[in-house]
Amino acid sequence: SRNDWCFLCELQTHIHRLRQSSNPFSPINILSRIPNIGGNLGYWQQEDAHEFM
Repeated sequence: SRNDWCFLCELQTHIHRLRQSSNPFSPINILSRIPNIGGNLGYWQQEDAHEFM
């Protein structure tokens, strides 16, 4: 569920996968949660880093 998801946990998993594989892959598990990470963040829009933090 939405409340069970952890951004830092997902980021750690993503980094671990990057280090273990030489193949590219999409961070879809993070991208699909963008609206949950920040209400003002949206798909396909340029955002400043300070808005994300």
